[in-house]
Amino acid sequence: MSSRPLICAAMTVCLAATVVGTGQGPRLSAGAALPAEIPFEIEAGALTVEAGLGAGLPFRAVVDTAIGDCLVSNRLATERGLGGTDEVIIASPLGHIRGTLGGRHSIRLGRVVIDGIPLCIADPIAQLSAAPPANGVPVPDAWVGNSALSLVSIEVDPARKRLTLADAGATPALRGGAAVPIDIASGRVEVRARANNAADFSAVVATGVRGCLVPRSLVQVLKLAAGQERSVALPGGGSVRVAAARLKELRLGSAKVNDVPVLAALDDIPGLNASTGLIGTDALMRFRMQINYARRQVVFVAARSPATGDSPAIRRSRPERQTQESRPSLSAHRSRPRDV
Repeated sequence: MSSRPLICAAMTVCLAATVVGTGQGPRLSAGAALPAEIPFEIEAGALTVEAGLGAGLPFRAVVDTAIGDCLVSNRLATERGLGGTDEVIIASPLGHIRGTLGGRHSIRLGRVVIDGIPLCIADPIAQLSAAPPANGVPVPDAWVGNSALSLVSIEVDPARKRLTLADAGATPALRGGAAVPIDIASGRVEVRARANNAADFSAVVATGVRGCLVPRSLVQVLKLAAGQERSVALPGGGSVRVAAARLKELRLGSAKVNDVPVLAALDDIPGLNASTGLIGTDALMRFRMQINYARRQVVFVAARSPATGDSPAIRRSRPERQTQESRPSLSAHRSRPRDV
Protein backbone atom coordinates (compact mmCIF):
# COMPACT_ATOMS: atom_id res chain seq x y z
CA MET A 1 0.00 0.00 0.00
CA SER A 2 1.29 3.41 -0.94
CA SER A 3 2.11 5.86 1.81
CA ARG A 4 0.66 8.65 -0.32
CA PRO A 5 -3.03 8.11 0.59
CA LEU A 6 -2.36 8.17 4.32
CA ILE A 7 -0.54 11.46 3.92
CA CYS A 8 -3.52 12.79 1.98
CA ALA A 9 -5.68 11.75 4.92
CA ALA A 10 -4.00 14.40 7.05
CA MET A 11 -5.95 16.90 5.03
CA THR A 12 -9.35 15.22 5.32
CA VAL A 13 -9.14 13.21 8.53
CA CYS A 14 -9.49 16.28 10.71
CA LEU A 15 -9.18 19.85 9.51
CA ALA A 16 -10.26 21.06 12.93
CA ALA A 17 -9.26 24.70 12.90
CA THR A 18 -10.52 26.85 15.74
CA VAL A 19 -11.85 29.98 14.11
CA VAL A 20 -12.48 32.94 16.38
CA GLY A 21 -14.39 35.88 15.00
CA THR A 22 -16.63 38.70 16.00
CA GLY A 23 -20.28 39.31 15.39
CA GLN A 24 -23.11 36.85 15.14
CA GLY A 25 -22.15 33.20 14.83
CA PRO A 26 -23.20 30.64 12.20
CA ARG A 27 -26.96 30.40 11.79
CA LEU A 28 -29.57 28.99 9.44
CA SER A 29 -30.98 31.51 7.02
CA ALA A 30 -34.52 32.58 7.79
CA GLY A 31 -35.66 31.04 4.51
CA ALA A 32 -34.14 27.59 5.13
CA ALA A 33 -36.75 24.90 4.46
CA LEU A 34 -36.16 21.69 6.41
CA PRO A 35 -36.02 18.79 5.86
CA ALA A 36 -34.05 19.10 2.63
CA GLU A 37 -32.61 16.30 0.49
CA ILE A 38 -29.31 16.72 -1.35
CA PRO A 39 -27.91 14.16 -3.81
CA PHE A 40 -24.32 13.09 -3.15
CA GLU A 41 -21.62 10.99 -4.73
CA ILE A 42 -18.71 9.15 -3.17
CA GLU A 43 -15.79 10.61 -5.12
CA ALA A 44 -12.43 8.99 -4.36
CA GLY A 45 -13.81 8.02 -0.96
CA ALA A 46 -15.29 11.40 -0.01
CA LEU A 47 -18.98 12.21 0.40
CA THR A 48 -19.26 15.02 -2.13
CA VAL A 49 -22.16 17.38 -2.86
CA GLU A 50 -22.87 20.48 -4.89
CA ALA A 51 -22.51 23.56 -2.71
CA GLY A 52 -22.45 27.31 -3.13
CA LEU A 53 -20.69 30.26 -1.56
CA GLY A 54 -22.82 33.38 -1.32
CA ALA A 55 -24.59 34.02 -4.61
CA GLY A 56 -21.76 32.52 -6.67
CA LEU A 57 -21.81 29.55 -9.01
CA PRO A 58 -21.95 26.08 -7.41
CA PHE A 59 -18.89 23.90 -6.86
CA ARG A 60 -18.07 20.43 -5.53
CA ALA A 61 -17.58 20.24 -1.77
CA VAL A 62 -16.79 17.42 0.64
CA VAL A 63 -19.15 17.02 3.59
CA ASP A 64 -16.88 15.72 6.34
CA THR A 65 -17.92 15.02 9.91
CA ALA A 66 -14.24 14.83 10.86
CA ILE A 67 -13.65 18.51 10.10
CA GLY A 68 -14.33 21.16 12.70
CA ASP A 69 -14.75 24.14 10.37
CA CYS A 70 -15.28 24.99 6.72
CA LEU A 71 -12.40 25.32 4.29
CA VAL A 72 -12.02 26.65 0.74
CA SER A 73 -9.04 26.19 -1.55
CA ASN A 74 -6.72 29.01 -2.56
CA ARG A 75 -7.96 28.61 -6.13
CA LEU A 76 -11.61 29.09 -5.16
CA ALA A 77 -10.74 31.95 -2.80
CA THR A 78 -8.89 33.76 -5.59
CA GLU A 79 -11.71 33.12 -8.06
CA ARG A 80 -14.29 34.53 -5.65
CA GLY A 81 -12.15 37.45 -4.51
CA LEU A 82 -11.71 36.22 -0.95
CA GLY A 83 -8.69 37.49 0.96
CA GLY A 84 -7.11 35.85 3.97
CA THR A 85 -6.12 37.75 7.11
CA ASP A 86 -4.76 36.14 10.26
CA GLU A 87 -2.87 32.87 9.97
CA VAL A 88 -4.54 29.80 11.42
CA ILE A 89 -3.05 26.39 12.18
CA ILE A 90 -5.43 23.66 11.11
CA ALA A 91 -4.93 20.63 13.34
CA SER A 92 -4.63 17.19 11.77
CA PRO A 93 -3.81 13.75 13.17
CA LEU A 94 -0.79 13.60 10.89
CA GLY A 95 0.52 17.09 11.42
CA HIS A 96 -0.58 20.69 10.95
CA ILE A 97 -1.75 22.66 7.94
CA ARG A 98 -1.30 26.40 7.67
CA GLY A 99 -4.08 28.58 6.34
CA THR A 100 -5.62 32.01 6.72
CA LEU A 101 -8.98 33.26 7.91
CA GLY A 102 -11.20 34.40 5.06
CA GLY A 103 -14.00 36.12 6.96
CA ARG A 104 -17.59 35.01 7.44
CA HIS A 105 -19.73 33.92 4.50
CA SER A 106 -22.92 32.13 3.51
CA ILE A 107 -22.80 28.49 2.36
CA ARG A 108 -25.56 26.85 0.31
CA LEU A 109 -26.35 23.15 0.60
CA GLY A 110 -29.28 22.46 -1.68
CA ARG A 111 -31.99 24.93 -0.72
CA VAL A 112 -30.55 25.39 2.77
CA VAL A 113 -28.42 28.48 3.38
CA ILE A 114 -26.16 28.82 6.42
CA ASP A 115 -25.04 32.35 7.17
CA GLY A 116 -22.08 33.66 9.17
CA ILE A 117 -19.78 30.70 8.53
CA PRO A 118 -16.07 31.41 9.23
CA LEU A 119 -13.96 30.13 6.33
CA CYS A 120 -10.36 28.98 6.33
CA ILE A 121 -8.37 29.34 3.11
CA ALA A 122 -5.68 26.75 2.45
CA ASP A 123 -4.29 24.28 -0.06
CA PRO A 124 -3.75 21.26 2.17
CA ILE A 125 -2.79 18.83 -0.61
CA ALA A 126 0.07 21.04 -1.75
CA GLN A 127 1.33 21.37 1.82
CA LEU A 128 1.15 17.65 2.44
CA SER A 129 2.66 16.40 -0.79
CA ALA A 130 4.97 19.17 -2.04
CA ALA A 131 3.75 18.07 -5.47
CA PRO A 132 0.78 18.88 -7.72
CA PRO A 133 -2.24 16.53 -7.77
CA ALA A 134 -2.17 13.53 -10.09
CA ASN A 135 -3.27 14.33 -13.64
CA GLY A 136 -6.98 13.92 -14.22
CA VAL A 137 -7.87 13.49 -10.53
CA PRO A 138 -10.15 16.33 -9.35
CA VAL A 139 -9.42 18.08 -6.09
CA PRO A 140 -12.36 19.44 -4.08
CA ASP A 141 -12.79 23.18 -3.87
CA ALA A 142 -14.25 23.15 -0.36
CA TRP A 143 -14.83 21.10 2.78
CA VAL A 144 -17.99 21.59 4.84
CA GLY A 145 -17.39 20.72 8.47
CA ASN A 146 -19.25 20.64 11.75
CA SER A 147 -19.39 24.41 12.24
CA ALA A 148 -22.11 24.24 9.56
CA LEU A 149 -23.39 20.69 9.96
CA SER A 150 -24.04 21.01 13.70
CA LEU A 151 -26.82 23.52 13.02
CA VAL A 152 -28.94 20.68 11.62
CA SER A 153 -29.22 16.92 11.94
CA ILE A 154 -27.92 14.93 8.97
CA GLU A 155 -28.97 11.59 7.54
CA VAL A 156 -26.84 9.72 5.01
CA ASP A 157 -28.65 7.15 2.85
CA PRO A 158 -26.03 5.34 0.70
CA ALA A 159 -28.60 3.26 -1.21
CA ARG A 160 -30.41 6.36 -2.49
CA LYS A 161 -27.30 8.56 -2.44
CA ARG A 162 -29.18 11.23 -0.54
CA LEU A 163 -28.04 13.50 2.28
CA THR A 164 -30.99 14.81 4.30
CA LEU A 165 -30.69 17.94 6.43
CA ALA A 166 -33.36 18.17 9.14
CA ASP A 167 -34.12 20.27 12.18
CA ALA A 168 -31.34 20.08 14.78
CA GLY A 169 -33.70 18.75 17.47
CA ALA A 170 -35.58 16.34 15.20
CA THR A 171 -36.50 12.96 16.64
CA PRO A 172 -34.38 10.22 14.98
CA ALA A 173 -36.35 8.92 12.00
CA LEU A 174 -34.40 5.70 11.42
CA ARG A 175 -35.87 2.44 12.69
CA GLY A 176 -34.06 -0.77 13.54
CA GLY A 177 -30.90 0.76 14.98
CA ALA A 178 -29.75 1.81 18.40
CA ALA A 179 -28.56 5.32 19.19
CA VAL A 180 -24.83 5.59 19.87
CA PRO A 181 -23.58 8.58 21.92
CA ILE A 182 -21.20 10.97 20.18
CA ASP A 183 -18.57 13.38 21.45
CA ILE A 184 -17.32 16.44 19.60
CA ALA A 185 -13.54 16.35 20.10
CA SER A 186 -11.45 19.09 18.43
CA GLY A 187 -14.44 19.73 16.22
CA ARG A 188 -14.73 16.11 15.07
CA VAL A 189 -17.56 13.61 15.60
CA GLU A 190 -16.32 10.66 17.68
CA VAL A 191 -18.09 7.47 18.78
CA ARG A 192 -17.23 4.38 20.80
CA ALA A 193 -16.63 1.35 18.59
CA ARG A 194 -15.89 -2.28 19.40
CA ALA A 195 -13.34 -4.36 17.49
CA ASN A 196 -13.46 -8.16 17.15
CA ASN A 197 -16.03 -8.23 19.96
CA ALA A 198 -13.10 -7.89 22.34
CA ALA A 199 -11.94 -4.29 22.72
CA ASP A 200 -13.55 -0.85 22.72
CA PHE A 201 -11.94 2.27 21.28
CA SER A 202 -12.85 5.83 20.31
CA ALA A 203 -13.21 6.47 16.58
CA VAL A 204 -13.56 9.60 14.50
CA VAL A 205 -16.53 9.38 12.12
CA ALA A 206 -15.12 10.64 8.81
CA THR A 207 -17.48 10.99 5.87
CA GLY A 208 -14.69 12.58 3.81
CA VAL A 209 -12.18 9.71 4.01
CA ARG A 210 -12.05 6.22 2.55
CA GLY A 211 -10.52 3.70 4.92
CA CYS A 212 -10.32 2.89 8.61
CA LEU A 213 -7.43 3.45 10.99
CA VAL A 214 -7.00 1.63 14.31
CA PRO A 215 -4.76 3.10 17.03
CA ARG A 216 -1.55 1.50 18.23
CA SER A 217 -3.12 0.65 21.61
CA LEU A 218 -5.82 -1.43 19.89
CA VAL A 219 -3.27 -3.15 17.66
CA GLN A 220 -1.43 -4.26 20.79
CA VAL A 221 -4.54 -5.37 22.71
CA LEU A 222 -5.91 -7.41 19.81
CA LYS A 223 -2.48 -8.63 18.68
CA LEU A 224 -3.47 -7.81 15.10
CA ALA A 225 -1.47 -9.50 12.37
CA ALA A 226 -0.20 -6.59 10.29
CA GLY A 227 1.45 -6.64 6.90
CA GLN A 228 4.62 -4.92 5.82
CA GLU A 229 5.07 -1.67 7.69
CA ARG A 230 5.48 1.69 6.01
CA SER A 231 7.03 4.83 7.41
CA VAL A 232 4.92 7.88 6.55
CA ALA A 233 6.45 11.35 6.81
CA LEU A 234 4.35 13.92 8.66
CA PRO A 235 3.93 17.49 7.37
CA GLY A 236 4.98 18.94 10.73
CA GLY A 237 8.11 16.78 10.88
CA GLY A 238 8.77 13.24 12.06
CA SER A 239 7.06 10.12 10.80
CA VAL A 240 4.62 7.40 11.82
CA ARG A 241 4.67 3.69 10.98
CA VAL A 242 1.53 1.99 9.62
CA ALA A 243 0.69 -1.42 8.18
CA ALA A 244 -2.33 -3.07 6.52
CA ALA A 245 -4.43 -5.36 8.73
CA ARG A 246 -8.02 -6.64 9.03
CA LEU A 247 -10.66 -6.68 11.74
CA LYS A 248 -12.95 -9.69 11.90
CA GLU A 249 -15.71 -7.44 13.16
CA LEU A 250 -16.32 -3.75 13.75
CA ARG A 251 -19.36 -2.92 15.85
CA LEU A 252 -21.09 0.44 16.21
CA GLY A 253 -23.82 0.05 18.77
CA SER A 254 -26.03 -2.80 17.57
CA ALA A 255 -24.80 -2.52 13.97
CA LYS A 256 -21.68 -4.24 12.75
CA VAL A 257 -19.43 -4.74 9.75
CA ASN A 258 -17.56 -8.00 9.17
CA ASP A 259 -14.09 -8.49 7.70
CA VAL A 260 -12.95 -4.86 7.64
CA PRO A 261 -9.62 -3.85 6.04
CA VAL A 262 -7.84 -1.27 8.21
CA LEU A 263 -4.58 0.56 8.60
CA ALA A 264 -2.87 -0.36 11.86
CA ALA A 265 -0.97 2.51 13.45
CA LEU A 266 2.30 1.21 14.87
CA ASP A 267 3.12 4.56 16.51
CA ASP A 268 1.02 7.16 18.29
CA ILE A 269 -0.14 9.80 15.84
CA PRO A 270 0.44 13.44 16.85
CA GLY A 271 -2.82 15.37 17.05
CA LEU A 272 -4.94 12.29 17.72
CA ASN A 273 -5.55 10.73 21.11
CA ALA A 274 -3.43 7.61 21.56
CA SER A 275 -6.55 5.42 21.86
CA THR A 276 -8.53 7.02 19.00
CA GLY A 277 -8.93 5.59 15.51
CA LEU A 278 -10.87 6.52 12.39
CA ILE A 279 -13.88 5.07 10.56
CA GLY A 280 -14.16 6.16 6.95
CA THR A 281 -16.66 5.75 4.15
CA ASP A 282 -15.77 2.19 3.15
CA ALA A 283 -17.36 1.12 6.46
CA LEU A 284 -19.80 4.00 7.00
CA MET A 285 -21.47 3.57 3.61
CA ARG A 286 -22.65 0.13 4.66
CA PHE A 287 -25.11 1.91 6.95
CA ARG A 288 -27.85 4.45 6.83
CA MET A 289 -26.65 6.94 9.39
CA GLN A 290 -28.32 9.81 11.18
CA ILE A 291 -26.24 12.23 13.26
CA ASN A 292 -28.16 14.40 15.68
CA TYR A 293 -25.81 17.02 17.12
CA ALA A 294 -28.36 18.49 19.55
CA ARG A 295 -29.06 15.07 21.08
CA ARG A 296 -25.38 14.09 20.87
CA GLN A 297 -26.12 10.76 19.20
CA VAL A 298 -25.83 8.88 15.93
CA VAL A 299 -28.03 6.01 14.74
CA PHE A 300 -26.63 3.31 12.43
CA VAL A 301 -28.94 1.00 10.47
CA ALA A 302 -27.81 -1.62 7.96
CA ALA A 303 -28.09 -0.19 4.45
CA ARG A 304 -29.84 -2.20 1.75
CA SER A 305 -28.80 -2.42 -1.85
CA PRO A 306 -31.57 -1.00 -4.07
CA ALA A 307 -30.87 -3.78 -6.58
CA THR A 308 -30.81 -6.87 -4.36
CA GLY A 309 -32.18 -5.85 -0.98
CA ASP A 310 -29.11 -7.35 0.66
CA SER A 311 -27.78 -5.89 3.90
CA PRO A 312 -24.04 -5.56 3.30
CA ALA A 313 -23.48 -4.30 6.84
CA ILE A 314 -24.41 -7.69 8.28
CA ARG A 315 -23.32 -9.97 5.45
CA ARG A 316 -19.95 -11.57 6.01
CA SER A 317 -17.54 -11.05 3.14
CA ARG A 318 -15.53 -14.03 1.92
CA PRO A 319 -11.87 -13.56 2.86
CA GLU A 320 -9.73 -12.80 -0.14
CA ARG A 321 -6.14 -11.96 -0.87
CA GLN A 322 -5.53 -8.25 -0.55
CA THR A 323 -4.94 -6.62 -3.89
CA GLN A 324 -3.96 -3.03 -4.50
CA GLU A 325 -7.68 -2.27 -4.93
CA SER A 326 -8.80 -4.02 -1.71
CA ARG A 327 -6.23 -2.51 0.62
CA PRO A 328 -7.35 0.28 2.94
CA SER A 329 -6.28 3.61 1.52
CA LEU A 330 -7.63 6.47 3.67
CA SER A 331 -7.58 8.55 0.50
CA ALA A 332 -10.29 11.12 0.06
CA HIS A 333 -9.12 12.68 -3.18
CA ARG A 334 -7.27 10.16 -5.29
CA SER A 335 -8.52 7.13 -7.14
CA ARG A 336 -4.96 5.87 -7.59
CA PRO A 337 -2.43 6.12 -4.76
CA ARG A 338 0.93 7.69 -5.51
CA ASP A 339 4.04 7.74 -3.37
CA VAL A 340 5.43 11.01 -2.16
